[in-house]
Amino acid sequence: MLIVEQKLIEFIRKVVHKANKTKVVVGISGGIDSAVVASLCAKALGPENVIGIKLPCGASSSIVDAQAVIDSLKIKSQTYYLTNAFEFITHLDDIGGQSQIRLGNIKARLRMIYLYDIAAANDALVAGTTNYSEYLLGYFTKWGDGAVDFEPIQELWKDEVYFLAGQLGNIPESTINKPASADLWEGQTDEDEFGFTYKDLKDYVCGELLNGEIGIKIAKRMMANNHKTALIPSCCLRQHPYDELTWEVK
Repeated sequence: MLIVEQKLIEFIRKVVHKANKTKVVVGISGGIDSAVVASLCAKALGPENVIGIKLPCGASSSIVDAQAVIDSLKIKSQTYYLTNAFEFITHLDDIGGQSQIRLGNIKARLRMIYLYDIAAANDALVAGTTNYSEYLLGYFTKWGDGAVDFEPIQELWKDEVYFLAGQLGNIPESTINKPASADLWEGQTDEDEFGFTYKDLKDYVCGELLNGEIGIKIAKRMMANNHKTALIPSCCLRQHPYDELTWEVK
């Protein structure tokens, strides 16, 4: 077993045990990240303690890939169709038009509503699927796929996730070979949406791609989404919890 794999498995066991739980819930998209997380959780806790949730919304081939992952890992699974809830919410929307980004965020937040409710029903934790590349870019939805109980692969670059997937021995080839996509709209892929590749990002962060149009795109995206990874700002009115506030009028 790879040292990295062992450390991730130990991390999952520690987090779940500390929370006094035995089970985890993972949203299974059919993509590489959720497949790797589900595989690691199954190895850490046993497949009987991992619940893979399929959450299709509209027509998508990803449900077939998601089922292939579930079958390969031999984990429990449930399926909930989000189309009706998604259409109900978007039909109410008359605020500034419906961009693909806004609609995608609605899907991501709907998915997390389901995952957390299923976790509550099963006394389980929700496992996140964000990798290091996505984290640096802020490529997740606040209070959507960014709202989880723990992140097993957040220190793995995207190429490292693919490498680990090939080593785990139970990830379907169809998942390993498919383009990375958040499946937020038809035909969407991560790199098309970025305008650069995951390799470009790694090269930029590691100092091998500092100038030019691609570097500027990466820097702008990272700066624009910095609020997603920073602590939530709050006004500091007390230096100590027991300090009384001053209410004089100026």
